[in-house]
Amino acid sequence: MVKPIAVIFIEYFWAAGSLPPPYHDEIRIVIDRKDAYLTYWPDYVTDQVIPKEFRIAINQTDLEMVTRLLENLKKRIWIRNIIPMLGGETEYMIYSLAGVKYEIPAGLIASDREIVSNIYAHIRLLIPEVIWDEIESIRRTNHIG
Repeated sequence: MVKPIAVIFIEYFWAAGSLPPPYHDEIRIVIDRKDAYLTYWPDYVTDQVIPKEFRIAINQTDLEMVTRLLENLKKRIWIRNIIPMLGGETEYMIYSLAGVKYEIPAGLIASDREIVSNIYAHIRLLIPEVIWDEIESIRRTNHIG
């Protein structure tokens, strides 16, 4: 039997590229053992922008799979682009396994971005489709209005 990995937290952040309002939005997902907290900002984060917040019970089997993927990356040294990417999407993650903090920074070289894109996809899959549908509905409303 495989021993479970102790996860203290996972914090994943995504932001759209440099776009004018209302086309810019940002998402933060914080996972703390059994629950996930997703915060969606339908614009740049300011005091005037009211985020939409969700609390989600996490399927422990799915979370265990994500933590095993992260366990395999904890010794990796990430390589950032020498020339920063300007204007595009931003993604990064901070996580703890067994009390040790790790970071996957933004602005990685292409080969490292390919590796983390799999992890990020698994984290987004922890969030039920109905929540992504609601976020998409908010996006459509903001873009039309």
